[in-house]
Amino acid sequence: MLTIPYSVLLRVVLEVKGRKNNTFQSYDENMMEDNECGLTEHLRQRESACKGDMMSADAVKTVPINCTQYAQRIRDLEAKLKNEKHARHRAETLAETGLQELRESQKRLALLQIVTEGANRSSDVSASLKLALSEICEQMGWAFGCAYLVERSGLEAVGCDIWYARDPQKLAPMIELSRKAHFSVGESIPGLALSARAPVIINHPSANPKLLRFSAARQCGLVAACAFPIWTGEEIAAVIEFSSFDTIGKAPETINLIQQIGTQLGRVIERERSRQILLREALHDPLTGLANRLQFSRKGEQAFAALRRDRKGLAVIAIDLDGFKAINDCHGHAAGDAVLVQIARSLQCVSADWQSALKITGKAVELLPARIGGDEFVIMIRGDVGQEDLAAFATLIHDRLRTSHGACDAVHMALGTSIGIAQIGTGHVEFEQLLRDADLAMYQGKADGGGQAVFFTVQLGNDVRESRQLLAELQQAPELNQLILYYQPIVDVACPSRIIGFEALVRWDHPVRGLLEPGAFIPVAEAGGVIGSIGGWVLEEAICCLRRFQEELPEELQPVISVNIAAAQFLDAGFENKVIQLLRDNCVHQSALTLEVTESVALVDPARTARVLNRLRKSGVRTSLDDFGTGYSSLSYLKNLPFDTIKIDRSFIQALANTGCRSIVRAILDIADSMNLKVVAEGIETTQQCETVRLMGVEMGQGYLFGRPMPERMAIELLTGGQIPDASLRYG
Repeated sequence: MLTIPYSVLLRVVLEVKGRKNNTFQSYDENMMEDNECGLTEHLRQRESACKGDMMSADAVKTVPINCTQYAQRIRDLEAKLKNEKHARHRAETLAETGLQELRESQKRLALLQIVTEGANRSSDVSASLKLALSEICEQMGWAFGCAYLVERSGLEAVGCDIWYARDPQKLAPMIELSRKAHFSVGESIPGLALSARAPVIINHPSANPKLLRFSAARQCGLVAACAFPIWTGEEIAAVIEFSSFDTIGKAPETINLIQQIGTQLGRVIERERSRQILLREALHDPLTGLANRLQFSRKGEQAFAALRRDRKGLAVIAIDLDGFKAINDCHGHAAGDAVLVQIARSLQCVSADWQSALKITGKAVELLPARIGGDEFVIMIRGDVGQEDLAAFATLIHDRLRTSHGACDAVHMALGTSIGIAQIGTGHVEFEQLLRDADLAMYQGKADGGGQAVFFTVQLGNDVRESRQLLAELQQAPELNQLILYYQPIVDVACPSRIIGFEALVRWDHPVRGLLEPGAFIPVAEAGGVIGSIGGWVLEEAICCLRRFQEELPEELQPVISVNIAAAQFLDAGFENKVIQLLRDNCVHQSALTLEVTESVALVDPARTARVLNRLRKSGVRTSLDDFGTGYSSLSYLKNLPFDTIKIDRSFIQALANTGCRSIVRAILDIADSMNLKVVAEGIETTQQCETVRLMGVEMGQGYLFGRPMPERMAIELLTGGQIPDASLRYG
């Protein structure tokens, strides 16, 4: 007898039923209660009658069974059930994994969104970094996060005191060593990220000299750390570092998330850098890096508002470079810019030195150097300092800037300084007044010859304002034909009736003040920067006068005219060409013109002076060194400068009674003789002076004894009145 387990036979029946309905369902009790199949009920009845779990095939008369067919069918069904169960389990596992990944992805997106929104809301790098550190630590379960800004060189990560700790007390040793630490490339975790230029993750680090905080990390229970670079373009701008009590996984999703956060932080840093650049450009001089006028005025207004009731503790020093325009004109703006940069550095250094010196004496001051114009610098001084301290500071500035010189094409350039000093007083109602007063004092120092420091006073202010009014009128004088040339004779001291030539001296026919001599307005012109245009007018008018002399006088009566050349003219790049062209345009012989240059002008740039003088002399123009003995009087320079004549300054002639002055005059004559130069003595006013210089060997003289400066018509009358120029002593 073939026996079949009841449960198997039941499954066969149910399978047949399931196929009939084209469905495959679970074998539950609802299906068993279906009365459509009589066999099902019959089997249930037979089951209770059978012993055990087996029944006789004869007992089931209504079910014909093919053993081979149903055995295979049973095996197929069991395999299918097994596969279905496995598939269902795998689907459930995949679904659970997918849900978990979805939840993690949502968390990552939420974290990224929080940091991104925070970064977009704020331009404050510190706030954005703090937010990112706290959110990342909380999300990842990391214990500690710290940010480091990278120096522009890219060689060092510097702690900026931006950090987050989930347990600050427990992590105190690590916090203290990290928040303001400096790490070089390859040093500690941040330095390793800087070196690798990529994320770095280290679990269970061993003692390593490069891991500088290893002991502190172990003391705090930290077993893992990671660091991520923050990029701005191709540059690493910062590094964020994290530490954990547990190992840190190297899942790509985590690394990618932190890098995306780093991208957002990099944009914040880039925005802040751009803002700082714009702010710096707005408040700093782009050439020298010093504060500009805007920042200086703002800081000054703040300092003025913070003054005590006694109105003390604030001063301004104004500094102007003497002769800078001439250097700019001579060598170009590149050389001028180089000089300005060097001057700015010198001012910063001398300010720091003076500040340190005062600190030793117990005086605390704050200094703000600034460049507020082309060659105009200012320094604001906050602190209780007296006039003596300020005078000492001005002396330091003079000394330091005197040695500050630039080089352009191997050309030496020397500079002087005019300094004005103004201290706060009861009459000042705003900072700009204090700045204006310092500027007025500086202007007065420049008008007085430069190279000195002047303190502002009320009277000085009135005088300078008057000078500035005069300057405004002087600028219009050439156009209004108010300038006139006068001519002072230069004679043979052995025979004063012999006129050798004339020196052209400018006068200003002022509509209100009358005829003004050079001393009344030339310093104003020099200080105001218009001496170049005035000098240009004088040169052109003198050459025109020579043309008229040639037209009106016979050749034997035609004199030489000497013209003083200002530094602004002489150092102009095209000066010699202008002189030669003016002579050609007026058909005047070059030898009829002598150009007088002072020592201070000649020695601004000795090499260039030599080139210009040589070219002029080759064209036939004569040259003279004016006021010899009052400037540098350096033989090493003089022997290389091609002059024809030396003019002894009037101060030595006026003091000939002094043994020392006579010795100086003799020395000058010896120098001239050794260099084959002619000599003119200026300022001869008495016959005794004339006789003295004649006996000493002086050939030519000039002064009131021989004639005061006179208009052109009077000079012609003097020449035609029988005074014949001496051809053998022709001036120049």
